[in-house]
Amino acid sequence: MGAQQAVLAEVLNELVKYTVFHFGHEEGMMIQYAYPAYEKHKKEHDALVAKVQDYYDQVMAGKTSISLSLIGFLKDWLVNHIMGSDKEYRDFFAKKGVK
Repeated sequence: MGAQQAVLAEVLNELVKYTVFHFGHEEGMMIQYAYPAYEKHKKEHDALVAKVQDYYDQVMAGKTSISLSLIGFLKDWLVNHIMGSDKEYRDFFAKKGVK
């Protein structure tokens, strides 16, 4: 594994750990406050974690490095999930008085 792939692997590994932690917190709040779209959002989280894990596995196997596919996936995640799906629960929580 080259230096670029080693750095990418480390970044993806940290991303997997962070997303599992962050998503767990979000999902706990959703359960606590009976968020009506919990199951849908949980499926999105599971798919995102699986995709990051797949990229990590590919890097570790030497099958990929930084690619347009990876960059596109990360952009899509930021635009569609964080700016879209997450906004829906933020509005829900705000109505419940949760910040």
